[in-house]
Amino acid sequence: MMEAVRIGFDPFLGWPLLWGLVALTALAWLVYILRRGRAWLTRALGLALLAAALSNPSLVHEEREPLPSVAAVILDRSESMDFGGREKAAEAAYAAVQAELAKDPSLEVRTLESDPNDDGTHLYGALEGLMADVPRDRIAGAILITDGQIHDLPDNPAQEGVIGPVHGLVVGDPNQGDRRVELVEAPSFGIVGETANLIVRVDDPDGGEVDLNVSVNGGIPERVRVKAGENTPLPIKIERRGENVIVVEAPAGRQELTMANNRTAASL
Repeated sequence: MMEAVRIGFDPFLGWPLLWGLVALTALAWLVYILRRGRAWLTRALGLALLAAALSNPSLVHEEREPLPSVAAVILDRSESMDFGGREKAAEAAYAAVQAELAKDPSLEVRTLESDPNDDGTHLYGALEGLMADVPRDRIAGAILITDGQIHDLPDNPAQEGVIGPVHGLVVGDPNQGDRRVELVEAPSFGIVGETANLIVRVDDPDGGEVDLNVSVNGGIPERVRVKAGENTPLPIKIERRGENVIVVEAPAGRQELTMANNRTAASL
């Protein structure tokens, strides 16, 4: 409960009429001074007291109940959380954060568990939806419990601060690596007899070079050596009409969380 005392005004004649009378009185007083009238200061004080009385001042005592600030806690439920014990660690952190924030009576805590999405981890959009009805001056911030892979962050970093400070609580072993194959770029079509250029990337904690197996339409795989951590052009000869399926696969690395991301495909 917050208490405040202030002086309030409720003029008998209404503000427009009162200000009009004040203006006319001030003009008359100025003319009186220019004509060298006597006791001009006493008259000014009398007019000021009259204006104050007409404004009907009163002492206002207010009691206000402050609205709580709003904090968001979002748990990442994407497929990447299923590996390396991340899910259990995230659930424990989710419960611990809620319990800690619940101790603050001036804080309203909103929680959400994100839905698994084949297109990646979309936590920022979930946060915007969760806080859409909260005025900006009541947003305390947000805590995202995730493995660090978020795919819908704004292109402009300044936009992230629009819904308050966003903190990331990252779960998982920072020393645990994983080999991953990504198709960075692929054309939407190919012309028979010509070469279609794809761009592939392999991320590997050990770095170095990686041998990829590239097959077209289920044919015999061709081995292509690429450098880890770099975008590598991959020319593919289009030999038939219709759909052409290109599969790019990397063998297991020394460090692996899952083999699911060692393989990618494109359809031309």
